[in-house]
Amino acid sequence: MPGIEATVCRLFGEILGVDGIEGDDSFFDFGGHSLLATRLVNRIRTELGVELPARAVFEEPTPARLAARIGAAAEQAAPARGAVVAVRPRPAVLPLSAAQRRLWFLHRLHGPSATYNVPVVTRVSGPLDRAALAAALDDVLVRHESLRTRFAEVDGEPAQRIADAGRTGLELVTRSVATGETEAAIAAACAHPFDLERDLPLYAELLRTGEAEDAEHILVLVVHHIATDGWSMAPLTADLSAAYAARARGTAPEFAPLPVQYADYALWQRGLLAAADEPDSTVASQLAYWREALADLPEELALPTDRPRPAFASYRGGAVTRSLRPDVVEGLQDLAVRHNATGFMVAQAALAALLTRHGAGTDIPLGTVVSGRDDEALSDLVGFFVNALVLRTDTGGDPTFADLLDRVRDADLTATEHQELPFDLLIEDLQPARSLARNPLYQIAFGVEEEFTPVRLEGAHTELLPAPVTTSEFDLLVVLKERGDGYDLRLTYAADLFDQDTVQTLADRLARLLTHVAAAPETRLSALELMSAAERGRILHTWNDTAEVPPRTWPELFEGWVETESDTPALVDGPDRLTYRELDERANRLARHLIGHGVGPEVPVAVCMDRGIDLVVALLAVLKAGGAYVPVDPAYPLARRAFMLQDTRPAVVLVDDPARTDGLDHEPTVLGTLDLSGLSAAPVTDAERLAPLRVENTCYVIHTSGSTGRPKGVSVPHTGITRMVRRHHDYVSGPGNRVLQQASIGFDGSVWEIAMALLTGGTLVVGDAERLLAAGPDAELTAGITHVTVTPSLLSALPADTLPSGAVIITASEACPDALVETWTARHTLVNSYGPTETTVCATGTFLRPGEPVTIGGPVAATEVYVLDEA
Repeated sequence: MPGIEATVCRLFGEILGVDGIEGDDSFFDFGGHSLLATRLVNRIRTELGVELPARAVFEEPTPARLAARIGAAAEQAAPARGAVVAVRPRPAVLPLSAAQRRLWFLHRLHGPSATYNVPVVTRVSGPLDRAALAAALDDVLVRHESLRTRFAEVDGEPAQRIADAGRTGLELVTRSVATGETEAAIAAACAHPFDLERDLPLYAELLRTGEAEDAEHILVLVVHHIATDGWSMAPLTADLSAAYAARARGTAPEFAPLPVQYADYALWQRGLLAAADEPDSTVASQLAYWREALADLPEELALPTDRPRPAFASYRGGAVTRSLRPDVVEGLQDLAVRHNATGFMVAQAALAALLTRHGAGTDIPLGTVVSGRDDEALSDLVGFFVNALVLRTDTGGDPTFADLLDRVRDADLTATEHQELPFDLLIEDLQPARSLARNPLYQIAFGVEEEFTPVRLEGAHTELLPAPVTTSEFDLLVVLKERGDGYDLRLTYAADLFDQDTVQTLADRLARLLTHVAAAPETRLSALELMSAAERGRILHTWNDTAEVPPRTWPELFEGWVETESDTPALVDGPDRLTYRELDERANRLARHLIGHGVGPEVPVAVCMDRGIDLVVALLAVLKAGGAYVPVDPAYPLARRAFMLQDTRPAVVLVDDPARTDGLDHEPTVLGTLDLSGLSAAPVTDAERLAPLRVENTCYVIHTSGSTGRPKGVSVPHTGITRMVRRHHDYVSGPGNRVLQQASIGFDGSVWEIAMALLTGGTLVVGDAERLLAAGPDAELTAGITHVTVTPSLLSALPADTLPSGAVIITASEACPDALVETWTARHTLVNSYGPTETTVCATGTFLRPGEPVTIGGPVAATEVYVLDEA
C-alpha cells in the first residue's frame, strides 16, 4: 500500500501542478475538478493497471484513501481496460469520427461559415522572425495529421484526405493594419470561412501594426472545430512554441513521437460503434443508461427570449462577460469542497436555479462537453475528441441551494461514468424532434474554460487577446473561466433570440445568485436574490407611482368625457347608436334601479346578455351604482355559466332571457325587461349610493379560461383603470378613434375595448368575430375602425385589406408568428401585448409601426416597449 500511495501522491502533484502532495491532502483543495479527475483515473489505469470511475476521486479525494480503493480493486482482479487507441492499418477510405460526421453534415447543409471556428489571438511585442514562424507552423501540421486533413465525399460517404507531410500547402497570410483598424482586422481573420473539401482546417494570419521601429504583431490562428477542440489548444500552442524556438535557431524541432494520430482514433471509434448490437458492449450498456436518464426530457426549454425562435437558426451571436469578486470565488470554492463537488458543479446548480426562477420549469437539461481523451495516448494530440453530455438537473421541491448542489454532484458523476457514448449516436437512437432552429436534447450549454499558455515566440513578449464573438451554436452558452484568483462568467447568446441587454441582465442575475449562495448556501431557490436594488425599486415604486395622475373610478373617467363629448357617438351597433349623453342617461336610470335592489360597492352583479347596446349600458350602469359586474357570456355552456354564478353568488343578475339563470343554487334578484322611464337621468352621486364609491372597490370579476385547471374569478379594482388608460393613450389618441368590440364579454380583452373607447372620448363599435371574418374591405362594420383587438389565430384568417390602412391591431392571448407580423406591419401598427387578468388586462406590449423594418427571425424593430404593473 505505501508504494501505491506514493504513486498516487506523485500523480496528484503532476496533474494538479503542485509539489509535495501528502497522503491526507484533498484533490479538491488544490483546484481539482471533473476533467482533472478523469485525467487522474486515466493515469492510474496506465501506471497501476487498475480501472476506476472518476466518481472514486470524489468519494476518496486524498491519496491515502484513493490508494486503499485501488488496492481493493486490484485484489478483486477486475480486468483493467487496455489501451483504447493504437496505430491501425489505414484503409483506402478513411472514415470520420462520429463528431466529425455531424460537423461535416452541417457544413454541407449551411456552407462555409465561421460558426465552428476556434480562434486563438496572440499579441506579439518585440522582434519576430516571420520565416521561422511560417516554418514552425508547417512543423506543427507535419506533427498533427488532423491539421492537414481535408474532407471529401466518396461514394456518398465523407472521408478524411490527409495531405503528405512535406506538402501541407499552408500559407502564413501577412498584412499591415492601420491604426484604429486592428479590432476589425482581428474579427475578419477570426471569421475566416473554411471550405472543408478544399481548405486545410487551419488558417494563420499575421497582422503587423505600428512603424518598423516599434512594430507589433497580432497572430491569429483559426482552426475549424472538425480538427480541434478546446483541450487541443494547449498541445498546439506548446508545439508551435517549441518549433519556433528551433527554427529561429536554424534547426528543426525534435518532437517526441506521438503514439497515435487522429485517424487511428477515428478507426478505433468505428470499431467500437460496430459492436453496438452486442448486448455486453460498452455502447449497448451506455445506450441503455441514457435512454432511461433522458426519458421524457423537455423538448425545448421555455426561455425569457426577446423574439420567437425562427424557422432556421442564423447562428449569429454575441457575448457578455461578468467578473466574480475574489471573496465570492473563495466562498464558492469553500462550498464546493464542503460538498465534495467542483466549481463546475456549483456554477451548474446556480445556472439551473436561475433558469427555474425565469420560468424554464424544474427539469433543466444542460449540455456540456467532456474531453473524450480517456487514454493517455491521446493527451498530446490535436483533434476533435470532445463529447457532449446532457446533464439533467431536477430543481423541483424548492430545495436549498446546498441540497441542489448535492443533486447536481450525484447526477453529474453518474453521467460522467457513461461519457464514452458518442453524442451523435445517442441522437440517432433517441430520435428527438429535429429542427434547423435549435440544438437537439438541449439548447443551453455550460462549461469551464481553463487558462492555457499562449504561443511563446522566443525573444518576444506574447499575450493572449480575447477573440471576438460573432456566432453562437446554442441559445445560450455559459462558460466559467479561470482568471488569476477569480472567475469570469461569459454568456454567449443567439442573436436570433436575445438582445444584448437581456443577456446582460441574465449575467448580472447569475453573478448575483452566485454571490448570494457563496454566503448563504442554505437559502431555498425561491428566496435567492436575483434583482438589483435598482430593478426592485423600478418594479415596486417607479411602475407603481400613481402620484402623477391620481386614480379615478370608471364612472368618473366616463363622465368627464360626457361633459366634453356629449353629442359624439359613443356606441354604435349597426344602425343603432347612442351619443355620450344618451348613453350616460340610460346608464344613470338603470344604475338607480340597481341601487334600489341593493347594489352598491363590493356587491357583485352578473350580466348575462347578448352582445349589443343594452349589454354595454348594463355594464356601465352596474359601475355607476358602485357594484362590481360579473360578465357571463351567454354562449358559454350551461355548466360554466352555472359555475361562474355559483362562484360569485351575485345579488342581482341582469339578463335578456330568464332561462340563462338555470343551474343556480341560490336565489338572486333577476332583472330582465325593465321600465326605467320614471327614474332620473342625472349623474349618480355618492349620496344616492348605498356607500361612497372608491378606487379601491372592485370594478369587475373576470373568470380565467380554466385551461390549466378550475377557472378562478379575479377581482379587479378601479385602481388600475386610470393607469391602463393613461399608459395606452399613446396609441389610442382620444376623440375620433373607433374601437371594435368583438371580444367575448367573459374575456378581459373586452375590458380594454370598452375602456379604450368610452374612457378616451372615442366610439365603441359593436361586432363579433363572425361578422369580422365576413367583413370585406368596404364593410360597414370596419369602416373607419382605428383599433381592433384580436388573437393571432383570428388575425391569420383575415385578409390584409379587411382593416383600414393605419389601424392599430392589438394581438393577445397567443404567440404571434413572424409571418403574421410581416404581413400586418406593412400597412398597420401592430401591438403585441401580454398580461394576466390580475394586471388589469395588459402588463407589457411591443409596438411595431408600418414602414419600419422588421427582421423576421432576427432583431424586431420595436419602436417602443411599454411596461405596466397594475394590481
